[in-house]
Amino acid sequence: MEILMKTTMPAVVVAVLIGRTVFAQNTDGNPVKPSAWRDKYTSQRIEALRKDVATGHVSTVAFWEDVSKQGTPLIEPSHEGDSHQLVTFVWRGTPNTHNVLVVSDPFTWVRPQDYLMKRVRNTDVWYLVLRLPRRARFAYRLSPNDPLDAPSLGHLNLGRGVQQDPLNPHRSGSQSVVELPGAPLQPWIGFNPAAPHGEILGHTIASAVLGNVRDIWVYSPTDYRPDVLYPLVVLFDGPAQLESMGLQQNLWVAFGSGS
Repeated sequence: MEILMKTTMPAVVVAVLIGRTVFAQNTDGNPVKPSAWRDKYTSQRIEALRKDVATGHVSTVAFWEDVSKQGTPLIEPSHEGDSHQLVTFVWRGTPNTHNVLVVSDPFTWVRPQDYLMKRVRNTDVWYLVLRLPRRARFAYRLSPNDPLDAPSLGHLNLGRGVQQDPLNPHRSGSQSVVELPGAPLQPWIGFNPAAPHGEILGHTIASAVLGNVRDIWVYSPTDYRPDVLYPLVVLFDGPAQLESMGLQQNLWVAFGSGS
């Protein structure tokens, strides 16, 4: 990452700066396939379904009813005493479903093959099992029939079908959210109508070095005074911070509590 800007503005700045990391991409012309090493993690729910199908019980109605009530992704223990848990993402496919990609930035950009679901044979159940720390908290989306285009500027060219997980009721902006049982508390999350609301204003900065114009957003607290020197916080990915991660609300709560 390169920061090509210095500022003494006494406020909180949310800046959008694009990195120059080169991400892995499929260049041999062959379709991207799910990584085989993911198979070492197995879900008890998926294995039970696979056994039912093998004995001739091909209906998945009961499976989807249970999953809909429980919500997704499916959370299961890894090993007794383990600091990780198994997290299983699922998607109900159709005869026209060719792949399903779990989009978790930035990991999916680097190795999309590690985040492709597989299908339980002879069913409409697509799944991906990940082993994640019990303290994990993260956001994701699902992209059925993703084109798996080569990454560009650190982003996959996702298909039009990218969306929230329809069976996960926990959401933030355009993404679905998962909090595993050991995730630390976040007392600053939550809307407080009594908290003082600061102001966020958009600006642009022209860069002669990059030859373009960048957007920035500046947050100022309600009691902002131009003659006072305030702490400065610079954050990347401004649109994501404002639209998906609830930055403005978090700042309101933080300032309201005197943090």
